[in-house]
Amino acid sequence: SNPVLVADRPWEDGVNLFLRLSADYRIDERWSWRTSIHYDTVTSPVAANSAVADYSIYTSLSRQLDYGSVAGGLTYSTSDYEATGATTGGWDAGDNLRLFATYWRPVREWLDFRAMLEYATNEGERDWSQWVFGIGLNARF
Repeated sequence: SNPVLVADRPWEDGVNLFLRLSADYRIDERWSWRTSIHYDTVTSPVAANSAVADYSIYTSLSRQLDYGSVAGGLTYSTSDYEATGATTGGWDAGDNLRLFATYWRPVREWLDFRAMLEYATNEGERDWSQWVFGIGLNARF
């Protein structure tokens, strides 16, 4: 995949950099692997005169079944707050880990069934962890 470097979103007196590298690899006719690395700096939504530098890594492995597919993977991200001027206080860096498994299968030509299980945990300004289970139908018109 082609790397992307963008430097066109200014914040304060600097430049906001965005970088994403991604790769898709088909192991054989049933297995595939997808991975990406992402870096972005944005103006902080919660702290005046500061920016957030976010780094993340994503990877997943999927298997095509006779009728549908399954996948599993993880996303890890860390965020650092950087002062861009006079600020009232600092925010802690945050680390977030997400593990997931998904299942997909067509029900009809226009209808798909999807299920997912996810565990996420966060350490930093607020520590938390959660389990999420979801099922749904996607219709195409």
